[in-house]
Amino acid sequence: MEFYITESQLKYIVESNKSENISDDLKELFEITKTIVNDTLEKYNIDSRLLLTWGAAVGGLVGPLDNFIRNNNFQLTNSEISLILVGVASTIVFDNEKLFKDVLDKIKTEGLEKTFYKILSKGKKLKESFIGFVTSLGVSVTNITALVRYSFLIPIISDIQSLIYSSNNPKEVVARIVERIFYSGVITVSEIILKRIISRIVKRFS
Repeated sequence: MEFYITESQLKYIVESNKSENISDDLKELFEITKTIVNDTLEKYNIDSRLLLTWGAAVGGLVGPLDNFIRNNNFQLTNSEISLILVGVASTIVFDNEKLFKDVLDKIKTEGLEKTFYKILSKGKKLKESFIGFVTSLGVSVTNITALVRYSFLIPIISDIQSLIYSSNNPKEVVARIVERIFYSGVITVSEIILKRIISRIVKRFS
């Protein structure tokens, strides 16, 4: 697979601020999802609260897209950005036809269809790149949808790299990263698969 974003900087559609506090970063990803859900409910009366089920994972995918939109002069309001991002998330994370139809109808009404499909294309490439990256680590997950739920890792790859480079004990680094991820309180994924993925990432970058 040809990666759309490079392996060494996986967040990478856009520039974003670095932080070494994984727990806080994950909480921020959840807040991104919460914000777009609340915005679309208040402004457009679209109920997308199902996205909160995997809030940080959704944020891991739409967060970079939010930055991409804001850094490329799309001239959209915050509510319009939220509407587009909910549409993208309903497609690439949940594949929810009803939610997607409701959002797309509103997007068409607002005259945002062309912009939406441009952002959706970016989102699909980001998803494919993440799946390709994890697959390249030798992690076998039969359910692609389940794998996407680990996409909260995308914006914190740099955080993980910082921890890797600050220690020469891979097992200790894996334990610290996993602990910080679960300490955030916004992650509900398989600890076994998470440890497997983090172990392979640590090995790759060590």
